[in-house]
This record gives sequence, structure tokens and C-alpha cells, in this order.
Amino acid sequence: MKKYLLSTATTAAIALFLFAGQADASGYNVQSGDSLWKIANENNVSVQNLMNWNSLTSSTIFVGQNLTIQAPQSTQTTSQSYTVKSGDSLSVIARNYNTTVSAIQSLNNLSSDLIRVGQVLRIPGTSTVGTGSV
Repeated sequence: MKKYLLSTATTAAIALFLFAGQADASGYNVQSGDSLWKIANENNVSVQNLMNWNSLTSSTIFVGQNLTIQAPQSTQTTSQSYTVKSGDSLSVIARNYNTTVSAIQSLNNLSSDLIRVGQVLRIPGTSTVGTGSV
């Protein structure tokens, strides 16, 4: 039994080592020495597209991070504006627009649930139009 467990663990470790950093159809696992520029060049995409597709605000990436390396194919994210009214909260707005609080926070770069009357928020939505930028 001990030999079997050791053999299985060894096989799994070798498989992880061999396939680490390789891309599947749309993802890439960042390895030591990688940069956005290197990943972009290896996958024939632009650094800006990698940043957009992965919601990156800087070119800093981390070992083990999983990056999307191709444009979304079937849906395109859209947004509309909403002006906060008295009594509003992110959860109420999210429920009214069939989205999530975290999606609204992400789209508006909010780090908390705090919003104020008169603040204009972008509300996420999707539409099924063609492919994303390549």
C-alpha cells in the first residue's frame, strides 16, 4: 500500500511539473520568469488584451496565477449608467439590474459597499454579439 501511494504521488508530481505553465484552450498558468510580454508573444495576442481580459490594472503577475489568453467568444460585456438615489444600496441596485454587488464594485473600482447619492455607477450587463477584440 505504501509503494502504491508513493508511486501515485510521484506520478502526480511529475505530471504537474510537465504540464505547469502550459495553456489550455483559454488559460495559462504563470510560471517563474514569465512576463505579460512573454505570454502575449507566445500566444500571438497583445499585452493590452491580456490586461483587459484578466482585469489587470498593472503588468504585475504572480507565479501560479491563471490568465485568460483569448478573447471571450460568445458574449460581450456592456454597461449602463445609474445615478445613486436616496435609499439605494449596492445590493438593491444589483438585484434590480440582475447582477451582483461584486460585479458592480469591480466595474466601478469600488473597495467597499459605500456609495453616495448622486454618484454615477456603471452597471454591468451582457449581450451576445460576435467575438471580443483580438
